Amino acid sequence: MGEIINKNDLTKINELKQSGKKIVLCHGVFDLVHPGHIIHFQEAKKMGDVLVVSITSAKYVRKGPGRPYFDDEMRMKFLTAIGCIDYVMLSESYTVDDIIQVQEEEISTLEEQKKGTMQKLFNREVRFKADDGSEYPEWEEKKIGDIFDFVNGKAHEKSISENGKYIVVNSKFISSGGKVKKFSNNQICPLKKNDIVMVMSDVPNGKAMSKCFLIDSDDKYTLNQRICSLRTKMLAGYFIYQISRNKYFMKFDDGVSQTNLRKEEVLRCPLNVPCIEEQQKIADCLSAYDEAIQVKKDKLEVWKEIKKGLLQQMFV
Repeated sequence: MGEIINKNDLTKINELKQSGKKIVLCHGVFDLVHPGHIIHFQEAKKMGDVLVVSITSAKYVRKGPGRPYFDDEMRMKFLTAIGCIDYVMLSESYTVDDIIQVQEEEISTLEEQKKGTMQKLFNREVRFKADDGSEYPEWEEKKIGDIFDFVNGKAHEKSISENGKYIVVNSKFISSGGKVKKFSNNQICPLKKNDIVMVMSDVPNGKAMSKCFLIDSDDKYTLNQRICSLRTKMLAGYFIYQISRNKYFMKFDDGVSQTNLRKEEVLRCPLNVPCIEEQQKIADCLSAYDEAIQVKKDKLEVWKEIKKGLLQQMFV
């Protein structure tokens, strides 16, 4: 029996897609389900692993007076009883494009809010307080070299393997947030959990320069050339927000030639360092934004897939 889901459950569909499942979509009003619909669903299910059926909300149905005969909930219940259907959902906007636009606007709003919060926190316009209400100590001024051990990556071009055990951390991996991956069976330059990896080389006005990624596991990654790792015993989850795309690094990009940061330039980057307790509160605050943004992005990807499926059905 199928399951009714709503827009808040779209991450479930995205997880299935990320696991390698092929998602198939059918969309329509499905007011009076007839044998032609059943055949349509059965043939659609043969095209993939998971069949999602979305229905148009009653308020957007234009089939004449009194239509649809059955309300949204009843139409969805009918569909869950059809064996080949895995998930049923209601399309609550006039078009999929409307939904996509709303998702994109919500993501943009959250990203701007995060940016504004970061500016206020790192400029110390806003300060957290201790749990007992007392003020935290003033921040110290340090450099990356005072806090982190630096390791430069090594070339992996000759050891790339499609089904390799280790993820090669390169510029595309970092700039895509870990989505674009290459693999290797050779862990030429091992990384550890909580290492901060940073892009050291980029084209003029590139968007990858000094972008960072926080390593989430031991024995999983290997560091490519032109990427450095920064390792500390302090709270890496705080420092990544201060280091990634830091204005200090952006000054090395002259907009004309390739930017290649040197080790000594990285180590001289200035940092403002609060006490560990305040570091944790700042990291928790900003990571909450990241989690909310990622949920929205996952939903957006699902709706884009739905739109793609609808367009494909138009030409079948």
